[in-house]
Amino acid sequence: MSDIKMNDDNVMKLVKEAFETINAARMSYPSYEGQIRDEAFAWYNNWGIIDDQYIPDANLISRIADYEKYVDGRNNEDPGKLMEEIAFLTFRCLKGNNDIKSYTSYAQQHDLVVSGSSKDWVVINDFLHLNKSGRTIVVEAKNQKEPVSDSQFSRLCYIVRSKFKETCYLGIFFSRTPATGFGDGHSVRVLRDSRATQVIFHAETGKYVVVLEHADILELKKNGSLLRLLESKIRDVEAAAGIPNSVMNIDEYIEVALPSHMRKHLS
Repeated sequence: MSDIKMNDDNVMKLVKEAFETINAARMSYPSYEGQIRDEAFAWYNNWGIIDDQYIPDANLISRIADYEKYVDGRNNEDPGKLMEEIAFLTFRCLKGNNDIKSYTSYAQQHDLVVSGSSKDWVVINDFLHLNKSGRTIVVEAKNQKEPVSDSQFSRLCYIVRSKFKETCYLGIFFSRTPATGFGDGHSVRVLRDSRATQVIFHAETGKYVVVLEHADILELKKNGSLLRLLESKIRDVEAAAGIPNSVMNIDEYIEVALPSHMRKHLS
């Protein structure tokens, strides 16, 4: 190795060869997928690759400080716009993004659509277990007191599934609060509300929708933190989706008596 003159082309050649070796191992030994992924994860970290892919800048760090002040009641700016700025600045600090666009829908809801196609984006997709064609990430910002509701969660699932059918495999909420059914005291083997929607959505589509909540947002001031947080949450979805149906208890969809305000119209 010492006789090789290292430049960008040589480095990317070595990285490409490493990817090809990892993917060949996955194809040849599918039963070792988890172990191979763990080894690849360690390789990324040992070489500092992930730290280099996401480096928060001064603007992002400053706005996260403003967010902390807002949470503590020392900042009265528009909470929604503040969270949208943090989401935008976060992905602007992610290497490989070619474009960040904004889309609007009902109630002036703004979604950020982040796209990439560079070599850095290939590294990110591989690290996050995403399909190679996944050039797009859809981001929604929520700075509300209530948890992200199942209807809000389902809306982002719908966009990831339908609006970016072939190009998006990851949707992300930036939210001060968690989503319903997450960390609410229920057993990990009982899926409810947004948590159930998340796991079923992944099982049906192979795609992911995850939530970066308050503690995660504060972590975004560290190099590599965005990708490590996302990888951990994606891995958690895969683990939950892998629990057999005979063991996993998803709240049942059952017939119940009509509520009184509707039942009164039957007479």
